[in-house]
Amino acid sequence: MWTRAPPRTGTAPGAVLRSLAAVARHRTFAVLTLTAALSSGAMFGYISGASFVLQEGYGLSPQGFSLLFGVNSAGMIITGQLAGRLAGRVPMRRLLAIGLALSGTAGVLLLVAALAGLGLPWVTSALFLMTSGQGMIYPMALTLAMSSQPTFRAGSASALFGLVQWIVGGLTGPIAGAFGTHTLLPLAVTIAALSLSACLSGGVLLRRVH
Repeated sequence: MWTRAPPRTGTAPGAVLRSLAAVARHRTFAVLTLTAALSSGAMFGYISGASFVLQEGYGLSPQGFSLLFGVNSAGMIITGQLAGRLAGRVPMRRLLAIGLALSGTAGVLLLVAALAGLGLPWVTSALFLMTSGQGMIYPMALTLAMSSQPTFRAGSASALFGLVQWIVGGLTGPIAGAFGTHTLLPLAVTIAALSLSACLSGGVLLRRVH
């Protein structure tokens, strides 16, 4: 029995732009993309600024920072693998919410550490929580966003999702660095603002879309 093939969007510039516009207008996709982008922005801020802050402001050696970066990366890998294993048994939106909760908590803790002058253990704990949360946020947001689109728009959806991440991430580093890298406060404000905004986008707005 023959089945109708899914419609194709075409490769002409006009067709591509219409496909991208249709994807961008989809509220669920837009909210998930925004949530992931804000969270990725916090991650980009950490990558671009943490080495300066921790080494110049807290006296961490290059070897110590390398070890810290490796531990944080391991945390992200572990939570990503855990989310993948739980995805079939736990709703992906719940896993996304857990990742956002970890990242939001990390942002608040980092800001408190900066304002209260807390020591390096508080700062490194906050950064570990943030990167661990990323291991759940990005894959869950991407999967949910892609599943909200028909298969013939998968290419447009993937391209638009990735583009927004890089735009927000590319802006985060210079903005955080413009206010100085010798103290924790600019980086903490940046990460806290982006992490909490991601929580707001994913936790409040996502409930209103279908």
